[in-house]
Amino acid sequence: MPSPALSRVHIPEFDGLRGIAVLMVITFHFSSNLAFAPGAIRMFRPLLTPGWTGVDLFFILSGCLITGILLDEKATANYFSRFYTRRALRIFPVYYLALAVCLITMPAPASIPGTTLAAYLLNASNWLSLSGAEIKYLSHYWSLAVEEQFYLVWPLAVFALSKRAVLRVLLAVVVLAPVIRYALLVTIPDADMALRVAGSITPARADGLAFGALVAICLRNERLRSAILKRSGVALSITCAALVLWFGARERFHLESSVARSLLSTLLGLSYGLLALRVASASGAKTLLHGILRSKLLTAAGKYSYAAYVFHLLPIFWTIEQKLESLPDPARRLLAVPCFLGSIGLVFLLARLSWWLIEAPLLRLKARLAPPPPPSVNTLIQGDPLRGLAVMSELN
Repeated sequence: MPSPALSRVHIPEFDGLRGIAVLMVITFHFSSNLAFAPGAIRMFRPLLTPGWTGVDLFFILSGCLITGILLDEKATANYFSRFYTRRALRIFPVYYLALAVCLITMPAPASIPGTTLAAYLLNASNWLSLSGAEIKYLSHYWSLAVEEQFYLVWPLAVFALSKRAVLRVLLAVVVLAPVIRYALLVTIPDADMALRVAGSITPARADGLAFGALVAICLRNERLRSAILKRSGVALSITCAALVLWFGARERFHLESSVARSLLSTLLGLSYGLLALRVASASGAKTLLHGILRSKLLTAAGKYSYAAYVFHLLPIFWTIEQKLESLPDPARRLLAVPCFLGSIGLVFLLARLSWWLIEAPLLRLKARLAPPPPPSVNTLIQGDPLRGLAVMSELN
C-alpha cells in the first residue's frame, strides 16, 4: 500500500547536507581571518580550502530536488505557474533585499556600470566573469545566477520531453560540461579570467545540476537505483581518493593542468551525487552518517542556509576583515579567531532574522497561492516509497 502524499516527503538528511554545504562555503570565505591567528590555529586554515566545493553540493541538492518536483507534478494542472510562483516567493525577496543592502552600503555605488547592475537584477551575474565586471561583495551570486537560469529552462525541458529523452539530455550535459570547461581554460589567454569563466558560466557548470537531476531519476527507478547503489561504494571511494589527492598534493604532483581542472567539477558532482543518492535511499536509517545529518546543528544550518549564503559576503564582513588587517600584529593574533567565529555567528543571526521576518511568512503565502497538487493526481505514487523521496521540502 503506497504511503500518501509521497511527493511531499521531507528528507531531514538533505537539510543536514544543505547545512554542511553552507558551512563549508562560509568557513572557506571567512578563513582569511585565520591568516593572522597564532601558528597552531593558522595551520588549520588549509583544511578549510575545499570549502568552496560546498557550492557543488548545493547544485546537486538543487538539481535533485527541483527535478523531483518537476517529474512528480508534470501531469498536473498549473504545472508552470505553480512552479514559478513558488520559486519566485522563495528566492527573490531575500535575493533582492541583500542586493539592495549591498548597493546602499558599499563604497561608491554610483560608479557601478548600468550593464553590471542589470546583470545582477536579471540573475545573469555569472556572465560578468567574461568581462571581469563582478562586484566583489556579490561575487558569490554567480551560483545563484546559474541556478536561476536552470530554473528558467529545465521545467520546459521536463514538460516537453519523455523520461528517456530527459535522461539522454542529462547524460549529454555531464559529458559536454567538462569539455566546455577545458575549451575555455585553454583558449582564454588570461589564466585568472579563464578560471573565473570556466567556473561560473552556466554551460560550464551545468553538470552539477545534471548529476543532481540524475539522482532524482534514480530515486524514481528501482532497477536503476539498485544497480547504481551496488557499485556506489567503490565508485565513491575512488572519486573521494582522487579528490583528496588533488586537494592535498596538486602542487607537488602538478595536478593543476587544464585537463585536471576541467574534470574536477565532474568528480565533485559524481561524488556528491552518489552521496545524496545513498543518503536518500536509506533516509531514516540508524547509521552514524544519517544520525549526523539529522543532528539539530546541521538541520538548523540547512534551514537557514539560503539567507546565510546570500548574506555572507555583505560589505560588513569585508569591513571586519579589513579592520583586522589594519591592526598591529599582537591585536591581530588575539582577534583573528573571534573575528572568524563572530562573522559566522553574525551571518546566521541575520539568516535567522530573515527566516522569521521574510521567509517563513512567504512560505505560508506560497502554500496558499501555489499549493502542491492533491496526492490523487500524483503520478509517482505507485507502491515504491522511495519514489517520493527526492522532493523538496517546504524549506525550499
